[in-house]
Amino acid sequence: MRNLADQDPIEFSTLDSDYHLDTQDLHASLNGISDELKGLNNDIKSSGDKITDDLRAINNQFNKITNIMIDALSPDEEENA
Repeated sequence: MRNLADQDPIEFSTLDSDYHLDTQDLHASLNGISDELKGLNNDIKSSGDKITDDLRAINNQFNKITNIMIDALSPDEEENA
């Protein structure tokens, strides 16, 4: 502790107006990036919903084809009666 007490006080330099302008520019840039990421997230969500709908439609058609093939390969119930 004595070593710290014997040292000169710490001095900080005063920040000039350029620093404040730079921080405002950085803040504006970060806000812009954040807004773009939100937009990208919404676009991906919309695309994801569309892809999900397309995959469901493909699955439904595949099920129809599978059922037709099963019906074609199954013995006719009328023939067994």
